[in-house]
Amino acid sequence: DVADILINTTDNHYGSNPGFIGQLGAGRLNAHTAVVLSQLYLTLPSNPSGFAAFGSSDSQIDLSWEQNDEGDPVMLAWSPNGTFGIPQEGTTYTAGDNIEGGGMVLFVGDTASFEHTDLNAATLYHYKLWSVDDEVKYSMGRTAHAYTQCGVTVLPVFETFNTGDIPYCWAFPNGQGNWKMVSNRGNP
Repeated sequence: DVADILINTTDNHYGSNPGFIGQLGAGRLNAHTAVVLSQLYLTLPSNPSGFAAFGSSDSQIDLSWEQNDEGDPVMLAWSPNGTFGIPQEGTTYTAGDNIEGGGMVLFVGDTASFEHTDLNAATLYHYKLWSVDDEVKYSMGRTAHAYTQCGVTVLPVFETFNTGDIPYCWAFPNGQGNWKMVSNRGNP
């Protein structure tokens, strides 16, 4: 919870560092905001723990977690861009409901796993998981994300590399692989 509090209360510093977007962490620590948020944690249900997401195929991501110490049920949501709203206290959500501010509910219940299926290959999916107590109060929530596996690619493949990044499925772990990028007369 301490790590979540620190990450979720940082000040965005990318406006001052536009040349380093995505390279300088979550932001600048804000101790005051972190202390204020930690007080809120004391009034809400505790988060589930061990939340993990794993791309098990090119069309499925497996999610797992442990319920909080009170055994509260959970609510799981997904978002294409990692933006999630805050569930409204007293509101009971069901699968398919949208959360105001971002995210769509996938699952509500007592189990400790979920299979998100019918997904696109080589795509990043973002998730958030909340505990829900008997008074329909929601914990602060935990996040996880995962890529679906790459799947089968039909040849030939054309890639412009316009973003400057190597596409997800083109990367090889530990420098392994059978291709490399080179420059030819100044053109990559």
